[in-house]
Amino acid sequence: MALRPPTSNPRRVAWLLPLVLLLGGGDWLNIYAYNSVQNQCVDQRGRAGHNRSYLGECGELAGAVLKSAALEGANLRGIVLHKASLRDANLARANLRVADLSRADLAFASLHHADLFHADLRGANLRGVDLRRANLLGADLRGANLRDADLRGARLDGADLGGANLRGADLRSTRLGLALLGTANVLGARVGPPEDINEVESLDAGAIETPPPLEPFVAPER
Repeated sequence: MALRPPTSNPRRVAWLLPLVLLLGGGDWLNIYAYNSVQNQCVDQRGRAGHNRSYLGECGELAGAVLKSAALEGANLRGIVLHKASLRDANLARANLRVADLSRADLAFASLHHADLFHADLRGANLRGVDLRRANLLGADLRGANLRDADLRGARLDGADLGGANLRGADLRSTRLGLALLGTANVLGARVGPPEDINEVESLDAGAIETPPPLEPFVAPER
């Protein structure tokens, strides 16, 4: 006996959908979103996870090639970009809170005014990156390469920079309150206030934003 192909009748499909959701729990429609209270990505049942192959909030694109990507102002909260290539990408003003950028290649990318609150940047290549006025509160930068990076006006309060390479980085007006420098290499780094008012204005055409309010941090589940 010949097998009949599955129905494509939209009315029948619409009628069956509630039953499928009831019996199957709806896991096949699982969507993860950022929970601002827990500071992690969770589904409708509160389970931690990420949306695979998705470039956006709570997406997972480990190892993706995004060289020179135009992502200015993008909402990438909680995204997983482990080992991704973002060289020369434009991530200015992007929301990268609690993002996993460990071992990612961000060399010469633009991240000025980006929100990297508690982001995982362990072992990331940040050589020559523009991080002016970026929010790096509580970020994990252990072993990161920040050689020649521009960190003027950035907030690094509570960040872990153990073993990071800051050789030649511009740290003038950078906030380092309670930051852990450990064995960081700061040879040749520029520190202190800007030399003149023009440098302060050049950070972003004189526009200085108020940093976002801090939120309680809960480490994402692995």
